[in-house]
Amino acid sequence: MKTILILGLATTLFCSSCATIFGGKLTVCQRERKSHNQPAKKIRPVAFAFDALFFPALIYDFANGAIYKPCNKTRCTYSFAAK
Repeated sequence: MKTILILGLATTLFCSSCATIFGGKLTVCQRERKSHNQPAKKIRPVAFAFDALFFPALIYDFANGAIYKPCNKTRCTYSFAAK
């Protein structure tokens, strides 16, 4: 029983990613890729530090964009009007 508990705890630690769990809802700007004319996205340093301890979690957070800081309203404005 003790082995199962330790194995379950280890699995939880390796499968959890800090930014995904504690970061809140993802915004559109976090999910979209950066284009060439946009500045680099800023990452969450605390989430990056904790995810670096468990490398699979770091890969997952970068893949879904949760590691990036939520952008402000000025960066999230897009114009979809036809020109």
